[in-house]
Amino acid sequence: MRPNTQYFIRLRANDKLGPGRLSNPVSLNTHKPAARPQLFIQEGDTLHVPPLTPFRISCNVTRGDPAPRISWFT
Repeated sequence: MRPNTQYFIRLRANDKLGPGRLSNPVSLNTHKPAARPQLFIQEGDTLHVPPLTPFRISCNVTRGDPAPRISWFT
């Protein structure tokens, strides 16, 4: 199948009794291919954080299709 293209399909079941009826046409659309995101983490100073003290780390994500979601896990 080609990306970003609309198709019409019909389905038919086959079992021990033979082929069934064809379904009504169904439309489906393919998506464009996914694009790899670019991730940039800027080097900075070394960070020493005492236990249980909140701190923030950030990164910049560009591009990507579908748009990436960033999650930090502890």
